[in-house]
Amino acid sequence: MYADRGPNTNDASAGPPPFRPEPVGAWQASQRRRSAAASIAANTRWAHEDPVAGTKAAREGFSARFLKQVDPTLPPAERQRRADRLMRAHMQRLAQRSAEVRRNVKAAR
Repeated sequence: MYADRGPNTNDASAGPPPFRPEPVGAWQASQRRRSAAASIAANTRWAHEDPVAGTKAAREGFSARFLKQVDPTLPPAERQRRADRLMRAHMQRLAQRSAEVRRNVKAAR
């Protein structure tokens, strides 16, 4: 790549540019670029694959998490009903935390 450079040269113009740290706030732009790239990749994947089949294992694992918290001696229908309620409660807690964070961010402005 830098074949024109001799083995013992100190000519900075022949090598790669010097390192310059990104300005403050630039990491946010790089996060946005990574997020956009990930979104493009996900959309491309789901355009070629069945998203229901592709996320089946994740959905089953998430559901199993709540089934483990329910009494195993109950009938299957009752266990599933209770696991569904546990999942709803979990989602409600997440929504509460999210709303609290948004309120705190808004108040900090």
